[in-house]
Amino acid sequence: MEFDADESRADKAYQQAGETMGILRYDASDRPICDDIRKLSARVMNGAEDPDAQVCVLMPSPVFYSNYRYRANQSVFGIFNSLARVGISTDSRFTSSGESLIDAKLLDRYRLIVLGASTYRRDHPEIADMLLEYVKNGGNVFFAMEKPDRILDPYLRETESTAMRDLTGCDAWVQIPKDELTNISADTGVSESWRILHDEPVHFSKVSLPESSVVMATADGMPLLYKNRVGKGCVYVFTWNLDLFMFKGDVMDHYDEGFDWIWRAISGDISLCRDNANELKTVLQEITSMPKRDWAKLTF
Repeated sequence: MEFDADESRADKAYQQAGETMGILRYDASDRPICDDIRKLSARVMNGAEDPDAQVCVLMPSPVFYSNYRYRANQSVFGIFNSLARVGISTDSRFTSSGESLIDAKLLDRYRLIVLGASTYRRDHPEIADMLLEYVKNGGNVFFAMEKPDRILDPYLRETESTAMRDLTGCDAWVQIPKDELTNISADTGVSESWRILHDEPVHFSKVSLPESSVVMATADGMPLLYKNRVGKGCVYVFTWNLDLFMFKGDVMDHYDEGFDWIWRAISGDISLCRDNANELKTVLQEITSMPKRDWAKLTF
């Protein structure tokens, strides 16, 4: 819950999460379904683990609380599919349940944390500090950068973050509108060009990097994916928008493998085991090989 019941209407910068989801009234009192949602959220956040999973897709909870959750769900769906296609099975968690943050110890068992959002722009600021410690101790993190030194908190207040600055590691940065990339090049694969067309602006982070950073892919002569070593671990920073896993041009929910090279590059860099016979990849292959008119016949 983001506001107390006594909070004045004028002090509410936007509708609170539970209200937009229909589980709280405007005065912050519970609707009958609210208790069920609390229990479900707690169970998901601390849910059963896949003992073999080396990767966790960590979803910034405040993004999923808001009306933006529709687009956020699409972005994460595309990320999961792409990881599965290259043989990477994952656990999934949220960064919080309400105001209770995820226990940092839950992250320690994973080799790689993938932040599940089109760009990492909004979360509890404490999560960045948590991720920084995780990387310093030997973990690895991947995310698409929105701003290298700040983040929006759950109440949409922009907060400066030293941890984000350390994670991104760039010397200088400017954000430019850019919904199309050309001349994309990486050691593990190439996509000659890609465009994201939807109803929100798409930006590219043009960065200047220290010599210690390793550029793993470029687009139009600029870093697209780079590695920043922090302590014993590494941070893999993508400078565009992960909606590319859902949108190719104006085609939504495409099946193109054009950016799966991201996971091949990172998994190779940290010697991550991949299983090309994983269950989700098998399901994806079955679905994408049949006509859409037959999808309704599938049972799960």
